[in-house]
Amino acid sequence: IEPKKVYNFFEYFEEHIEGNKQLVKSTLSDYNQTLQALRHFEKEIKYKVTFESITLAFYDKFKSFIMDKQSYSINTFGKRIKVLKTIMRASKDRGLHNNTDYEKRDFKVLSKTYKKPYLNLEEIDLIYKCDLNKKHDKYRDMFLLLCNLGIRISDPPQINKGNIAKIQGTNTISIKMRKTNKQVTIPINPIAMQIIEKYNYELPNVSEQILNKEIKNICKIAGLDRAFKNKKGKFKLHDIVTSHDGRRSFATNCYLSGIPASQIMEITGHKTESSFLRYIQETRTPQAPEIFKVFESIELK
Repeated sequence: IEPKKVYNFFEYFEEHIEGNKQLVKSTLSDYNQTLQALRHFEKEIKYKVTFESITLAFYDKFKSFIMDKQSYSINTFGKRIKVLKTIMRASKDRGLHNNTDYEKRDFKVLSKTYKKPYLNLEEIDLIYKCDLNKKHDKYRDMFLLLCNLGIRISDPPQINKGNIAKIQGTNTISIKMRKTNKQVTIPINPIAMQIIEKYNYELPNVSEQILNKEIKNICKIAGLDRAFKNKKGKFKLHDIVTSHDGRRSFATNCYLSGIPASQIMEITGHKTESSFLRYIQETRTPQAPEIFKVFESIELK
């Protein structure tokens, strides 16, 4: 009989990462960075990290280490705790420990929300119409797809003739989002369809890092110099825009146009309306004429 393997915390953490190579690059990066941070914490603070030692006392020491000693943000600490809770939950399910401190209310994932940029429809149109050289053209096309389909930069390579179909006269695409593995069906507007056909249904695989750099240049050429301000400071839009702002722009513009949040969430893949409303960057006021229509049949005495 093969004896049951006895894991220590770090051995299981490493094996968990190795067994989840199918996760997207950003998620695996969070796992590896958390593993490194915990090793560094153990060495610097002289706190032995085991399944049993991950308690509320550990939480306080680790928070101080990340935010005070290493000067990282509260959001970085939140990412580390989120990964750690995943590891503790998975290892408990496998009978490796009985520690439940990580489930307590005070062992929480902290975060701080900053206002983030999005491009309105006029600014997206400026990008679409501006004159660019051939080098920039590919990056413009990929960013416009994100703005018009609400997908992430990891998703365009999945688009092909086989997953595009007409539903009630409208071109739609059905893909499984790489980050979440959620199957979504998205209407393809004429601009997005034009781009897809331009590449004969075989879209280029563009690096997120390179697109983040090139889209800043493209937005500057297009004249997107609107001032943007949040708690981090005041900027010009073309200096801070990234590839993910394309997806955020899609969600925000759809919401401002009056499309119900539930319908947009079917495309973006958000699981709860509260997370969706935190994601978009504007609020809309109630449409009084639309509300009044509900009560049109009531006769006043």
